[in-house]
Amino acid sequence: MIKKILYSLGALFITLYVASGFYAVEPEETAVTYIFGKMIDRNIEAGIHWNVPYPFGRQTVKNLSLIHISEPTRQAEI
Repeated sequence: MIKKILYSLGALFITLYVASGFYAVEPEETAVTYIFGKMIDRNIEAGIHWNVPYPFGRQTVKNLSLIHISEPTRQAEI
């Protein structure tokens, strides 16, 4: 009886741990994934994705609509 409860709790823990690796990237966002600190993919597009859960993997999601690239302004010569 106790073995069955322990196995069930272990299976539940593993299932929740694996499920914690899912993340979503919105259409106006991009993501970068890391495993053991090494960049694996630097341009993940919109959708639902899975990466190795913490502490082995992580992902950084950035909103592209907030990034503005401007050209440097020329200063008038005196």
